[in-house]
Amino acid sequence: MSMLIPFSYILFGFIFGKIWKNSSHYLSSLLINIFIPIVVLMTILSYKGNIFHIVLLSYTFSLIMYKVADYIYTKHNNKPIMKLCFSYYNIGWLGLPISIYFFGEIATPIMIAAYIGGMIYGSTICIYSLNLLSNSNEVSPFKKLFTSMPFLSFLIAILIKFIFGTINIIEAYSQFYDIAKLCMSILGMGILGIWLEKSPLKKEYWKEAIIFSINRLIIGFIILAILLSLMYFNNFLSVEDIKYLIIIPLLPVAANIVVLETYYLKSAKSIHIIMINTIFSLILLFILGLYL
Repeated sequence: MSMLIPFSYILFGFIFGKIWKNSSHYLSSLLINIFIPIVVLMTILSYKGNIFHIVLLSYTFSLIMYKVADYIYTKHNNKPIMKLCFSYYNIGWLGLPISIYFFGEIATPIMIAAYIGGMIYGSTICIYSLNLLSNSNEVSPFKKLFTSMPFLSFLIAILIKFIFGTINIIEAYSQFYDIAKLCMSILGMGILGIWLEKSPLKKEYWKEAIIFSINRLIIGFIILAILLSLMYFNNFLSVEDIKYLIIIPLLPVAANIVVLETYYLKSAKSIHIIMINTIFSLILLFILGLYL
């Protein structure tokens, strides 16, 4: 049941949105400029595993899914957002606790590495893509990317790690890190609830979102299976590692997309896809849990 706790934060956001109508913008600013950069910085600095290939695998997988979506949604009127939803997976907020629930703590290093790959993808491709859509000013999307706090925290972490090596900052400031992660989860899922209060799920949204979810699931499994096979035959992964990673295509769209979209575009066109796909994924994960 603990893996369902983050979804109770949606209810918090739903109620909060009724009380404070402009809250989504301020909450997304807190996330983008404070809590997400803190988590990115501390996670990368403290990561001491020698499994960089899994970070690369996670990033590459999302990037390929992004390019596949470019073809699938060529004529879609919301193509850029659909591409991000198709390629960005909720590995941190949902995938990590679920993998621990299914396989135990032994899965943690592998899933943290996959999570880092997802964080890098979110801090680069997602932010750049949304900046391309932003018409707020004439600043180049590249300049916006390089001045965004998540991307800057990523660059700073890589630079420090390159110079000083692994710094176990999480162990030294574990409570601070736990609070930052909790705030990231509460505010991120809360923003989903705020937008859901403004734009409830209607019948017409379900068909598109379910077709999207089925396509994403099938294509995701095919692409990940190819990448895992290549890494296995080149002795980068064991069968045990593959067992933990294979759940990634089952994971829902990263709720972080609506946070980024709220901050950069002041909209939430991704809200219905995220919510319905999350329900779809939870059903699949529940079935997998019964099987395991």
